[in-house]
Amino acid sequence: MTKLPDQALEIARGLPADAQDDIARIVLQLAGTDAAPPVILSDDERTAIAAYAIRQGARDPGGMPGARGPA
Repeated sequence: MTKLPDQALEIARGLPADAQDDIARIVLQLAGTDAAPPVILSDDERTAIAAYAIRQGARDPGGMPGARGPA
């Protein structure tokens, strides 16, 4: 596992329990490990996620599967 998921988990641990559960559900959906198929993100969604990661101090948002930095 890369450092970025570790950073995300560390940040998530500081959130309220219900927010942690929401994040966990989203990760499971994105990874396709639950009953629902994986979520296919649009280019705009990927860009928004990468921009958020950069604002949060992520060194390499490209390390996130499918993420692209802002154009």
